[in-house]
Amino acid sequence: MELLLLLPLLVLGGLAIGGGSDDAPERETPSDEAGEVEAGTSGRDEMAGTVLNDILLGGNGRDTIEGLEGNDVVVGELGNDLLTGDAGIDVVLGGGGNDVVDGASGDDLLVGGAGDDTVTGGEGNDLLIGSSGSDLLRGDDGNDTLVGVEFDRVSGEMSQIAADLRGALARGFGSNVTDAQLNRVASGVTSGDVAERGPDQLDGGAGDDLLFGDDGDLLTGGLGDDDFGIAFSAGEDLSTVTDFDHRTETLTLILEDPDTAEIVIRSAGPLTTLIEVDGQPAVHLSNQDAALLLATRESWLFVERA
Repeated sequence: MELLLLLPLLVLGGLAIGGGSDDAPERETPSDEAGEVEAGTSGRDEMAGTVLNDILLGGNGRDTIEGLEGNDVVVGELGNDLLTGDAGIDVVLGGGGNDVVDGASGDDLLVGGAGDDTVTGGEGNDLLIGSSGSDLLRGDDGNDTLVGVEFDRVSGEMSQIAADLRGALARGFGSNVTDAQLNRVASGVTSGDVAERGPDQLDGGAGDDLLFGDDGDLLTGGLGDDDFGIAFSAGEDLSTVTDFDHRTETLTLILEDPDTAEIVIRSAGPLTTLIEVDGQPAVHLSNQDAALLLATRESWLFVERA
């Protein structure tokens, strides 16, 4: 899942708060474009950003937070929150609870966190990560990447994202942000580490999207030529891709031991194809003829190591 390490760099590099450059402002000197650092209460808060680049921390309670203009970082933390990035290149982190996370416009990084979340990319080329729970990820417009795999599969990558984001904010906001507040932002990235698993629904929407799922997830690419990745281990549930087109799209199986895995493509009924790994059903492809897929296997099916 090395892809997760690359895409957030595009988001962080676009944040006008220091980015990841060695030439970023010193820790003590805030950037001219750094805006508010605002923290909510233990109750129900309503918060909005400014035209600058803001950090908005919800705290406990059921919060409603909107970043407005600027390249903002919005963190719901605990509670069932309604979070919107709005205009700009935003990072929106659900944290704990069953959250509604919406990037709106711009190329955003959106993380549902713990709980059963609804994450929507909106316009732009977004990275949506469900983390844990039973999440609904909707890319909408743009060439999006949707990651529905469980947190333990990407824990190392998520920790790296948290560290990169923390560093970018420290450089951009300087003395305006405390270490404790930076830690709260980082925790918003890794909050899925304490939550239970659950099957996710991924819908790429319009555009050429990348969708990653596992363990019973339901994946729909939508309009455009999409690519799919399914991580599978013994004992996990069957994942389904509803609209796969072998002529223009690819499917990659992400396995613990791809060198020895026995992969079988077989029919499970009219226009219903099953892909089995070591005798276990791993992927269901709807509306696909198994004989045709088997004949063209080398052009659309790939295998990588987890």
